[in-house]
Amino acid sequence: MKINVKSQNMDMTLAISDYLNKRLNHVKKFMGITDDAAIVYVEVGKTSKHHKQGDYFQAEAHLHAWGKEFSATSKQSDLYSAIDEMKDELTREVKEYKNKKTDTARKGDRKIKSLLLEVRGDKEKETIE
Repeated sequence: MKINVKSQNMDMTLAISDYLNKRLNHVKKFMGITDDAAIVYVEVGKTSKHHKQGDYFQAEAHLHAWGKEFSATSKQSDLYSAIDEMKDELTREVKEYKNKKTDTARKGDRKIKSLLLEVRGDKEKETIE
């Protein structure tokens, strides 16, 4: 998974970059993607330069995978908290999408199985009569 990071109104330190990579690798492991099939655009920073308190750190991510875009945004008083909340939201969206795909496939499998059982039941009735 490719990760593109942009900082706004602050300097990107190695510690922040490492923390961000750890959190996004958690999402990568959950997705089951081993190569660069997914791209994540991340923007972290301060919402303004003059605020001294309140929610003024922002973390925003846009994940492009499976031909779909997932996005998550978080504002917190601490940058690391904002990154954690963004990661949780992104993970939740990916889980919902994967579960929806799995449920749709299982629904189709159940339908095929019921149709096959119907056909098999009709053939057994014909052979008995």
